[in-house]
Amino acid sequence: MIKNKHIRTVGEINPEQERGYFIERRKYPRFTPGKKIYILHANFGSVTDISIGGLSYIYCSWKEDSTETVPDKGTIFNAEEYYLDDIPLVKTGDDIIMNSSSISPQIKKRRIRFSELTEKQVIMLELFLLANVDIPEVKGRKPINLRPIATIENSLSL
Repeated sequence: MIKNKHIRTVGEINPEQERGYFIERRKYPRFTPGKKIYILHANFGSVTDISIGGLSYIYCSWKEDSTETVPDKGTIFNAEEYYLDDIPLVKTGDDIIMNSSSISPQIKKRRIRFSELTEKQVIMLELFLLANVDIPEVKGRKPINLRPIATIENSLSL
């Protein structure tokens, strides 16, 4: 039997997993900010990627802060006038990127999932993304949708 190299059976190891790459499991595509985006959430950080479903950001933390509690809401903003306040957030991961001596802070990357956004917050997040990220256009196709069209049409009728 000849296997298609792109189809794997359950339990078969993906070549990317063997090399230590992250396997994409997100519901929505993530985008790199076209402008600087920041977040206030237990720490001040610089956003590295963002989507309708969540974001990742880089921040500095002192080693004593390793037991810090993470608030359930945060503020996302750019260097200009746009901001989103009281966005419900859930921490999904926290990794040390650079570990230095005991007197220097650690550089960390935190992954955040947006939780229980109201319809108004979803619309505001979409507008924020459209104003602050570069959404690629696939050759010969329309730009990628941030979420299904039916959901957007329902939002506009609010």
